[in-house]
Amino acid sequence: MAGLDGTAVLPSGNDSSRLDEARGWNWGAFCFSWIWALGNRLYTVALLALLPQVLGLGIIAMVVLGFDGNRLAWKHRPFRDFEEFRGVRRRWNQAGLVAVVIGLCMVGLVVLNYWLRY
Repeated sequence: MAGLDGTAVLPSGNDSSRLDEARGWNWGAFCFSWIWALGNRLYTVALLALLPQVLGLGIIAMVVLGFDGNRLAWKHRPFRDFEEFRGVRRRWNQAGLVAVVIGLCMVGLVVLNYWLRY
């Protein structure tokens, strides 16, 4: 779709020229795939991410959203400006990293418990 001046218009109304700046890994999208997708108005993606979770194949959706989540969010969710987008992205990344650290600590405790028993 193109605007009146001929520039590409994203479904969100965000500036399409900033799409390349929106790239990068997103821990929030990786760790909370379908929840993250709902929060960014990607309803079809949320459904597609939830189904593999139910079927035990969620890692595929997690990796795809981790790699491409920022770009998808900029494309589909309206933000006041790029700074608001960066702030939201930062908070999702922080939440995702906390989940990763908690998960690694839990795995470490399980391994340590197993190791101490034998």
